[in-house]
Amino acid sequence: TLKYEYRTAIVLYYFYHFSIAEISSMLVKPVNTIKIHLYRGRHLLKQKLQQSSHLPYKKEGLEKLLKEELSKLAITFVDIPQHLDLQIEDYQEDRAYYLWTGEEMEEGVGVTLDVNGKLLALAINPTKRAARVTIQEQQLMAEQFLIAQYKEALNYLSLLEVTEKEDRTAFVFAQYVHGYPLQKHQTFIEVSHNGEIITFYYKGYTTTPPDYPSNIIKKSNIINRYVKLGDWQLKLCYLSEDMYDIEK
Repeated sequence: TLKYEYRTAIVLYYFYHFSIAEISSMLVKPVNTIKIHLYRGRHLLKQKLQQSSHLPYKKEGLEKLLKEELSKLAITFVDIPQHLDLQIEDYQEDRAYYLWTGEEMEEGVGVTLDVNGKLLALAINPTKRAARVTIQEQQLMAEQFLIAQYKEALNYLSLLEVTEKEDRTAFVFAQYVHGYPLQKHQTFIEVSHNGEIITFYYKGYTTTPPDYPSNIIKKSNIINRYVKLGDWQLKLCYLSEDMYDIEK
C-alpha cells in the first residue's frame, strides 16, 4: 500500500540489497531523494505495523546526550548552505542520519554517523565553481578524504574501479583477498570535476578475511569480471536437448 516511489526504494534496498548509490543510478534520481523515500517508507511501515498490531512500537535508540553530540558533530563534516533546513533526523541502533533540504527536494546535504561519531556516508550537491581538476588529482582528493576519516583505511583498501561521469568521477576502493575484492568491504567516493567530495560511502574492512573462495566472491561475479576485462567473441552456443524442445 506504499506509494510507488517508497515501495520501489524499500524493495531494492532491503530485499535485493542494492546500495543507495546503486538505486540512485538505476532510478536516475539523486542519492538524497532515495534516502528520503527510504526514510518516509520506513516511517509509514512503522505506522501500519502499529495499527495492525494495536501495540506501540518501541525502538531502543541512542541516549539523548549522545544524540545532541552527534547532531553537533554532523555539521562539522560539511558546510550547510543557509537556505537548507534540517528535514530528517533519524536515530537507529548503530547510526544517526541527518538530511538538510531546501524547497527543491533535489537539492540537499545528507550525513550519516556511527555511534562513535565517525562518518559513514555523505551526499551533497556540487557547489564549487572552480577550474576543472584532472582525474589523478580527483583520485588524490578521494584518498586524502578517506585517510582523514579512517587513517589506516588504505592499508587494507585498494582502488578497484574508476568511472568518469558528466560532472564527477566515482572511485571504488575494495579490500582484496587472494586477488579478489570483498563484496562487503567496498568504499564509494565521488569527486566533482571541480574538486569537491560530493559522495562518500564507507563499508570498512576486515582484519580476519575469509580463506575460502565461496566466502569471498560469488562465481557469477568472477565470470562477469573476466568477461568485462577480456575482448571476448561468442564462438559456440550449446543448446541442451534436456532443456529445449528442438528438432535439430
